[in-house]
Amino acid sequence: MTPKEQGLRKLQELSHGEVKSAVRSLTNHVRKKLGVGTHFDMTLSGAHSAKNLDADPVDFYVSDAISRLYEPEDGWEWKFDKYSLTEQLIRISDSVISKKVAEYKAKSKRDDHPVFDHRDISEIPEISDIQDDDSTEIEELSTKLHGIVMEGCKDDFHLEYYAMRFFDGFDKKSIADEMGLPKDKIEVLHRKLFRRAEGYKQTLLSENN
Repeated sequence: MTPKEQGLRKLQELSHGEVKSAVRSLTNHVRKKLGVGTHFDMTLSGAHSAKNLDADPVDFYVSDAISRLYEPEDGWEWKFDKYSLTEQLIRISDSVISKKVAEYKAKSKRDDHPVFDHRDISEIPEISDIQDDDSTEIEELSTKLHGIVMEGCKDDFHLEYYAMRFFDGFDKKSIADEMGLPKDKIEVLHRKLFRRAEGYKQTLLSENN
């Protein structure tokens, strides 16, 4: 039995209550990541808007993550030995959210659209140096580092929001305008984010050596 088949079997063995709990946690995660109902609600316009997704943003990302995990052929493999169902669903949703931002940037040509910073999480800590020939390994390590950095920013609301927007590709000026913060405050957040990312990178590298 392949790992994919094992994962699908594990999914089938889950109780309705376990699945319902995981979906609820996923939904809460997506709502928080998109800032739904806050001053920084990302679903009101742009990549995560209902207009761009042609669906309710939260429903779109939650449903998409679930369908990708349960897809028997081309979907994600549930690495149940490493992640809980909730964790795996969140990893999928975060990946899809990032890809939607990339698609939105690629197709947007309007002059009044925010300027984007093309550096992504893999370039920030130079994590691609870990494994030059294995793109899957690079993506997994990059995703792991992204999660660690975001988790480490939860003690600071402004830093957490800045990190989310920066990793989504927005430059500092666009984020400053969106958050209503002065340039010097954004610079402080930027430096703080990079210090934390560097520290987490060293920990992650030591774990994978």
